[in-house]
Amino acid sequence: MAHDILVVDDEADIRMLIGGILGDEEHRLEVGGDLHARYLNEAHVLCGGDVNIVGQIDHSRVEAGGKVAAPRGRIAGGSVRAFKGIRVGQAGARGSTGTVLSAGTDWRRDEAVKARRERMARLQAARDKIQGPLSQLLALGKLDPAQTELLGKLRIKQAQIEAAERAETEAAEAETERAGREGVREIAVLAELWSGVSFRLGAATLKSDRSFEMPRLVALRRDKVRILPMGKLNEPE
Repeated sequence: MAHDILVVDDEADIRMLIGGILGDEEHRLEVGGDLHARYLNEAHVLCGGDVNIVGQIDHSRVEAGGKVAAPRGRIAGGSVRAFKGIRVGQAGARGSTGTVLSAGTDWRRDEAVKARRERMARLQAARDKIQGPLSQLLALGKLDPAQTELLGKLRIKQAQIEAAERAETEAAEAETERAGREGVREIAVLAELWSGVSFRLGAATLKSDRSFEMPRLVALRRDKVRILPMGKLNEPE
C-alpha cells in the first residue's frame, strides 16, 4: 500500500485486490462493502459490511459493520469487533496473548457519536454567544426599531439552534434503537477456545480462564457474558 489509508468502496474490487492482507502499523485498509480474504496478518481493517476469512486473523485490528466469519480458521492476538457477531473455528492460540473479541457494537456508531459530540459542542457555543445579547435586549423592555430587529434575528437563531439540537438527539436515539434491533451480541467458537481470550458483548466483559476443545457459544445471559456449550438450547443466530 502506497498511502497510510487505502479506501476501497467497491466490493468486487476488494475481492480482486487481495488473496491475503499482510499489514503494518502505518497502514489501514477501509472497505465500504464486504471483505473476502485468505488471511489477515498484522492488519488494521475497517469494513462497512462482512469480513469473511478463509484462514487466520493474526495479531490484527478488525472492525466490521456486519459479521466476522472465519469458521475454518482462527483469530489469535489483536482485536476483532463485529456488529453482527463473530463465527470462528479457533479463538486464541498457544502462546498468543491479548486476543479480544467483541460483538454487538458498531465502530461506525463510535465515529458518529464522536462527530455528534463535536457538533453539539459547536451548537452550545453558538447558544452561549447569543445568550448575552438576547438577555440584555429582553431586560430593556421597550426597544427601538433597530433593537427590535436585532431581537428578532437572535430569536430566529435561537430557534435554529434548538431545532438542530433536537435533530441530533433524535438521530442518537434512532442509532441506539438500531443497535439494539440489529446488533448480534454472540460469538460462536466452532472448534477450540483457548484460555486467556477476552470477550466483550456490549458493555459486559469476560476473560476465559480455561480452554475448551468443544464448540462454545459466548452469549449474554442475565446481562453477563457466559461461555456455553453449543447445542439445541444454545445455537448461534
